[in-house]
Amino acid sequence: MVVLKIIDWEKELSSILNQVQYHYICYNKSPDKFLPIYGITKDHLNNYISIIKYAEEGDLHDYLDSNFSSLNWNKKLLILSSFLRDLKTIHEQGFMHKDIHSKNILLSRNNEGKLLIAYLPTSGLTRPVAPIGNKNEKEGIYGILPYLAPEVLKGKEYIQASDIYSVGIVMCELSTGEFPFKDKQHDMILTVNICQGERPRLSDNAPSIYNEVIKMCWAQDPSVRPSINKLESIVLEWCDRLAELFGESDKE
Repeated sequence: MVVLKIIDWEKELSSILNQVQYHYICYNKSPDKFLPIYGITKDHLNNYISIIKYAEEGDLHDYLDSNFSSLNWNKKLLILSSFLRDLKTIHEQGFMHKDIHSKNILLSRNNEGKLLIAYLPTSGLTRPVAPIGNKNEKEGIYGILPYLAPEVLKGKEYIQASDIYSVGIVMCELSTGEFPFKDKQHDMILTVNICQGERPRLSDNAPSIYNEVIKMCWAQDPSVRPSINKLESIVLEWCDRLAELFGESDKE
């Protein structure tokens, strides 16, 4: 079974083909870690459509909305560690994802149908956020506002540490079950506030070590954010010491 994803805005074919090439570099490096793209076609309206393997559990945002109360920390860390695995491959190839958010993290089951696995698609070609400053739409900032790092919102170059910021926002969402800044307009006021250090509310029920790593990931200064290798190492240690570090939080 496959999913047809419409790329419904004007984009040069060469850019789309570059995106496919980017995907296959990562996919060929770790074919078991990425949802495959089977190809790209066009519909009767001339929209480009990517053909992607179906993820039967949907996206993380909707999954949290429906299942958050039944998610223990074992499942949350499994989701986190599996999509970090994808991001590690992306960063190791010298790429940046630039579109990490809960609607773009897809969930599936392993071959036995028991373990929940998260995938970070490399096919996310995003619309620009509403133009900021003097940037026009063509030159605009791409992504979903609550997940964008402050340096990106300020118009600076997107770097791998900007992906790590987005991971921090997703980690917060995993622990609260709430979309970041869900009660606020995604406008210039929020943009300015993020650039001045405002962040989503942390979970009172998450272990302090978890919240501290979130703070490291969404630090205002990108140079102090952990690398993907460091972050994955931390999360894998949590998985190994699950009962010791997260057992009390599961009881709350």
